[in-house]
Amino acid sequence: MATSQSWRALGPELVEQMRSLMPYEADDWVREWRKRNLPLKEFLRAVWQFANTPRLRENERVFYERVDAGCGIRTLTGRNSAAGWPVATRLLQRLLVMLGGDCIPLARETGSGAGSVQDAWREGQRDHAELRTAQLLRQFGARALFPQLASPGMPAPVLTFLPSLWHISALLQEWWPAVEPWAGFRLVTRAQASWTVSQHKPPVLLPAEEHADFRSWNDTAYIMDLIRTARQKLNPPQDIGACYAPGGAGALLEQMAQGSGNWSNRRLAALLVEASALAVTATRFTEADQVSRHLLAVMDWLRLSQFAPSAPDERAAIWAAWGWFFAVALAFLPADGDILTVAAPFDERDERILWSALQEGDAEEAVARAAAVGDVGEIWEDVEDEASVMAAPEALRMIWAYKPWLQESPFRASLLPAVIRIMAQARPALVIHGGA
Repeated sequence: MATSQSWRALGPELVEQMRSLMPYEADDWVREWRKRNLPLKEFLRAVWQFANTPRLRENERVFYERVDAGCGIRTLTGRNSAAGWPVATRLLQRLLVMLGGDCIPLARETGSGAGSVQDAWREGQRDHAELRTAQLLRQFGARALFPQLASPGMPAPVLTFLPSLWHISALLQEWWPAVEPWAGFRLVTRAQASWTVSQHKPPVLLPAEEHADFRSWNDTAYIMDLIRTARQKLNPPQDIGACYAPGGAGALLEQMAQGSGNWSNRRLAALLVEASALAVTATRFTEADQVSRHLLAVMDWLRLSQFAPSAPDERAAIWAAWGWFFAVALAFLPADGDILTVAAPFDERDERILWSALQEGDAEEAVARAAAVGDVGEIWEDVEDEASVMAAPEALRMIWAYKPWLQESPFRASLLPAVIRIMAQARPALVIHGGA
């Protein structure tokens, strides 16, 4: 048996030991396992399984902690052991504090699983949804689920953690022990069923009809102006639920749809990525935690929309994401600044000033320097490393909201300043020095 397979077989024991740990015991416990040469990858696999073990109280806070843990683990998968272990130990400590060890066993599979997972979601049958999800994953893999999430009968799960938890569970599926490859999806599919039948589920905002009789000179500037004008007119509260309404985000959708008739699905999605990043860059706000949660979920929903069974279904999912973003913009992003345009090239002195501004929490200076970066790839990796050792999860959420879009050259330069603003405004309370 290969060494990696031997360590993987030890995963259930690691998880069981994590369940009995107190937060202050994590350092010594990890140190002991490192002496036995436990690979970082297998430790992270066990941490992810520990995070996804059902708790006595499964609420929204618990699910957000799982999303944040997934963001941290995704970053750590690209790190070497020396740099990754201190951050991984801090991640385990956070999970022990926020989730505790009060885990309960996963329910055993029972029943025939007749019918579709989509039917189970619509009817709120959580056990049935869990069983059908496991069967689908065994037969066809994670991609078999995504078309059902974005199909006509299952609109975008707006204003929730679900898009991110679906996406992260799929990306980290390979980290699960081979004996239970669907475990990362079990809790999220149960949450999907609960959300679908919730009386508090908001409707999905979609434009009634698209036209091509209006064309702006600059699409992103036009969208920013729509947001500014709506905020001045409506004076919306910092409540995304109140802003997600036909007269709020829905009205912005209708105005935008006047000129979107000729846009492709790819252009409509790309414009949302760029507009969201520019809105964050040009905004002084205090709700970094809320903004980062919602923008991560919106961007994850855009990724999931690509698995829709047809182009019209994909377009409906993209428009649903637009409605969600407009609600975020009305609630938290007044866009009170200007879109930065920097002609001077980025040099070494700019980089020193950027890092100094980040350390001091000077968001305006940091954003201005980040806007001068021509090739985002030159500095993105360093920013990601810095974000991984910050105690505030907001920074990593923004990293993973925009990182999948970095290969799209038309708007990659606009993404870094948005991440930098969240990092600077988060004002982390703790940065890891050393560790286990």
